[in-house]
Amino acid sequence: MNIFTDINWAGAYDQFKIIFTSLLIVALYIALAYAGILYILANKIRYGFGVVPKKTMRNYTLTKSSTLSVLGNAERWQRVADESDEKHDSFLLYYLDRTQTEGFIIGRLYPTPNSKGVYVYVHGLGDDLTRGLEYLEVARTYGYDLLVYDQPNHGKSWNNGRGNCYGYNNCRALVEVMRYVHQRFPEKKTIIHGASMGGATVTFAMADNENKKKNWYANVEKVFLENPMLDLKRLLFSLVLDMGAHFVGANHILVMYGWLTKANPYYTALSVVGGINKQVYLFHSTEDTIIPFYLALQAKAQNSRIKLTIYEHGEHSMLFQQDPKPFLAALDPV
Repeated sequence: MNIFTDINWAGAYDQFKIIFTSLLIVALYIALAYAGILYILANKIRYGFGVVPKKTMRNYTLTKSSTLSVLGNAERWQRVADESDEKHDSFLLYYLDRTQTEGFIIGRLYPTPNSKGVYVYVHGLGDDLTRGLEYLEVARTYGYDLLVYDQPNHGKSWNNGRGNCYGYNNCRALVEVMRYVHQRFPEKKTIIHGASMGGATVTFAMADNENKKKNWYANVEKVFLENPMLDLKRLLFSLVLDMGAHFVGANHILVMYGWLTKANPYYTALSVVGGINKQVYLFHSTEDTIIPFYLALQAKAQNSRIKLTIYEHGEHSMLFQQDPKPFLAALDPV
């Protein structure tokens, strides 16, 4: 008896095809499901977990109202933000990002009589230019004009609709803003204050070697970084580890995010923070539940020009409200 000759090879081959096709279909569905999960999570990152709209020209009135209510004194800031109550110069600037995609920026300049400089505020994820208006009174007290603007794909500013790039492309918009400031006030010193994602935007712009050759760069006197978003990769790794996930999943999410935004998530602000050759004041809270505190310590270790102020208490990007003294001391050092 020959077992090989007794096998129904035609039937076995048909069964093999059925099993192989079934496994292939199952694997395809698993791959599609995994890709779908990556796509959803990557979108959560690039649109700030729902706080940044996907549409251009979002409802500015609602945005301003919600932003001002966060500040805790809505009536005061509403009065300041109202265009009919407070004199300011509006501006619109065009720029090209790293992908040579054209965008435009909407901003405002609030003048201070006989000012000695310009205080430029760069807001964080999900905010708009009204977030910086809480510094208007401080800027005027210390003799600075206040410049605020909507970061790309926030407020009234627009770039490509791909969402947030956490400073990677946003820095090009800030460079255009600084050119505008220098053209208007070539002799005035500037202070740049970046909060959260705005801190990453400022870091990329100030660490770029080409920017260091520009006239506007020479006029930058100080840099304020408040709870800066220095490393999206490490932030994401921290989040997935908290959920018991693995690094490989985080890496795949970053790859999907990079593909959707045309940004390089592995080129981080933390990796270039050592290139800033200006006086940097870094403010971070140990209670920050959004940006890991250890990133501030790593930034400090990479640049001797960084003066780190540690807040034991204070919510993310609300440190000025918690205790303004460190900010005021940096504005007017004794």
